[in-house]
Amino acid sequence: MTSPPSPHHSVPRQQTDQHVQFSDSSWSIWRWTALRGTGFPVNQALRLASPACQTAAEECLHAEATVRQTKQATIAQLKDARGDDADQRKIITNIIHQLHADKSPATTNVPDHLREALATVAQAQQQRAEAHARFAATFTEATLISAQALQAVVATEPFQRALVWQNRKIVASSVQHFLRHPLTETDRDYLRNRSVLVKYLHRYTMKNDTIGFFGPVGWCRWDGQAAETQYDPGADVIARRTTYLEGWGINAIAQAIAADPAVLPWATPRLMPQIHLTPGLLHIPFAKPLPLSPAQSAVLMACTGDVTAQTIAQRLVPQRIPGLATPAEVYAMLAQMQKFRRITWSFDVTLENPFPAPALQRQLERIELAAPRMAAMAKLDAYLQAAQRVQAASTDAPQLNQAIEALETTFTTLTGATAVRSTGQMYAGRTLVYEDCQRGGKLTLGAPALQTLERPMALLLTSARWLTFHLTQAARAFLRAAHTELAQKNGTTSVEFAEFFPWVNSRLFAPDSTLFDDVRSQFQQRWAAILALSGNERHPRFAAADIAPAIYATFDAPGPGCATARYYSPDLMIDAVDVAAINRGDFRFVLGELHLTMNTLGSLIFTQQHPQISDLYAATEQDQPEPQILQLTSSHLVPATRSYQSLVLPKDIRLITSTDVCDAPTSHTLRMGDLVVTSNGAALHVQSRDGKFAFDALDVLGDFLSLVIADDFVITPPSAHSPRITIDQLVVTREAWRIPITEMGRLVAKTTAESYLNLYRWAQLNGMPQYLFYRTPKERKPGFLDLASPLGVELFMRELRRLINTEVPGDALLSFSEMLPDPHHAWLADAQGNHYTSELRIAVVDQKDRQA
Repeated sequence: MTSPPSPHHSVPRQQTDQHVQFSDSSWSIWRWTALRGTGFPVNQALRLASPACQTAAEECLHAEATVRQTKQATIAQLKDARGDDADQRKIITNIIHQLHADKSPATTNVPDHLREALATVAQAQQQRAEAHARFAATFTEATLISAQALQAVVATEPFQRALVWQNRKIVASSVQHFLRHPLTETDRDYLRNRSVLVKYLHRYTMKNDTIGFFGPVGWCRWDGQAAETQYDPGADVIARRTTYLEGWGINAIAQAIAADPAVLPWATPRLMPQIHLTPGLLHIPFAKPLPLSPAQSAVLMACTGDVTAQTIAQRLVPQRIPGLATPAEVYAMLAQMQKFRRITWSFDVTLENPFPAPALQRQLERIELAAPRMAAMAKLDAYLQAAQRVQAASTDAPQLNQAIEALETTFTTLTGATAVRSTGQMYAGRTLVYEDCQRGGKLTLGAPALQTLERPMALLLTSARWLTFHLTQAARAFLRAAHTELAQKNGTTSVEFAEFFPWVNSRLFAPDSTLFDDVRSQFQQRWAAILALSGNERHPRFAAADIAPAIYATFDAPGPGCATARYYSPDLMIDAVDVAAINRGDFRFVLGELHLTMNTLGSLIFTQQHPQISDLYAATEQDQPEPQILQLTSSHLVPATRSYQSLVLPKDIRLITSTDVCDAPTSHTLRMGDLVVTSNGAALHVQSRDGKFAFDALDVLGDFLSLVIADDFVITPPSAHSPRITIDQLVVTREAWRIPITEMGRLVAKTTAESYLNLYRWAQLNGMPQYLFYRTPKERKPGFLDLASPLGVELFMRELRRLINTEVPGDALLSFSEMLPDPHHAWLADAQGNHYTSELRIAVVDQKDRQA
């Protein structure tokens, strides 16, 4: 069993160019850490808030409380005064009923002392009515002031440019409609457009989305020997901007070019990844082998993925195989194999390349016939010239809008396809072109910040290791059972990976899968035993030194479970007013998420904005010295280029499970049709048919497993109320609430003012802070809610009404969580003193099973 490091024992900290080691030496973190942050300052959204409206709402709640108190006191007096007289009892009972119904009863035939009590109630009710009237007037005025503040932001070029990049149709619809109408407009379309723009403003100012200049990528360094945290904001928020073409758009151009039969001899045929060949036979998963003619067999065997159709013809024609006597016959056979979905045959570029156009250009340049080559190059050139005009206009909203429209028109003309896809989906690479930016400034996180973090973080990571180990053990048992079932079904000892892979995936990703439920439940139960919460706490705090022995004893595990599970990626926020507060120790860390079994810094979105990407490759090489087998992600699963993993080393092997291509040489790629799954009784292996490659089955499927378990680090089960749990100066979970939508529906009133007051009252009763995030069953990303913002509440109530009016399950829930840090503790500032929300994305490496 692992013993906890003594909190009183100073361990010399090891630090390399790429890693900093924790005092618990089984953990190290990458020195480079991504700094995600908004591109618009928080004050732009805070301008929509109205302190006057909030004060008026508080006065209403106070007046309502006074009415309740005076009514309760008066009802008690009335009950005591009922006496034995039947008529008197009837009068008083009727008065009590009226008070319960919040009416003002008549005071005739009532004793004087009771008449005075009823007058007190009437006075309180009158004051309440006056408070509500003042609130209604204040709310109307506050809404106009907030709309004016919104109008000022929406009218700016940067805000409109952000919208053009994301959804340029909104500029022509919502923006123009909102700006040309008076602030007093109550038209339904105006109010809807106003809410749409509030939602975008919230996204650009309050949520750390990484996209474009409104969500630039920064990089910072941990330095375990620096005496303090140092920050230079730089001259500008944006240090570098780059325009990228989505790979799917370039591939669509490639497919359009390949539609001309004259260019196909210089395109590359590739076997479908799931099939394999033996002499005279074609093997397809879950089917009997199909006989092949000599011509079919020869052509398919030649489709290795690294030679053109012309080269195949040049090799096969001299062999005098019947049916392949001429290049034309070879091409005809290739076309037939393509029709039967045995091969792909086109010009293809990998989506892993952030600059795919040159790769396509190189393929087109090898077309030997001048006319088709020039025609093909002309199509690509037209597209690239339109893209260059987008880049040239990238800092001017109107020109950018026109340039993107021209690019979309060019694309549709060239391909016949629509220029926007997957509308409404996240991470889908919806548009043809996008911009990503590098954040300016320089941040070094010093030893005091690291020491503050590592004590509680080591405890979380220790429990995460236990969770990962047992999840991977459950996965191993599942894979062994899958192999046994398929082997028995087929009457073989080995199993085709092309059959094993879809069988496993269909169960791993099944919505009703319970494969890992027991481990998840045990994990939460173990945390519950350590924390021993009564259920009534709101903000329990724990000292790391007090709970460390129980953590290390309860969550002892030999290692992460498999090589691909070695990485953990915490998202951390710093709750501080500024960097000076961090150096004073007046701060805390807040854990957003702790992602298991993956290094989230490897995405192109981050690596492309790194000032020295070779450092990231060096860190990866140190962490994974052995060759890894890495999945080539399917474009159907990850359609956006910027989301692809990029930290692939030359020694690594790529697993091909789809028709997508990669830049690795064929010597370092394995099609799933080339693989079989074998068992030696103790372990399951995936190996190539020629025996050159063999990997642990879980390492082969680790990327897919990560998609299932990456977000499983949840220490408390969902409940109506979850407390904010803090260990030392690390907030592990933020306070949260889960409310049935049916209950929330009671807050919707005839007017927005009444709905605002209902929501504000309800939030106060539940102890909610002013700043919240909420998540609906219809949205993957949370929304921001400022209870002092009339327009923010209007947006929330609009979304709530839409939920109520659509078909959602009767037990559907709305989730709320406190915004922590709140906007007033956004430490990240620019040179002008504007503040931005931010978070650190960290790579942690588990070295336990590698230690001597």
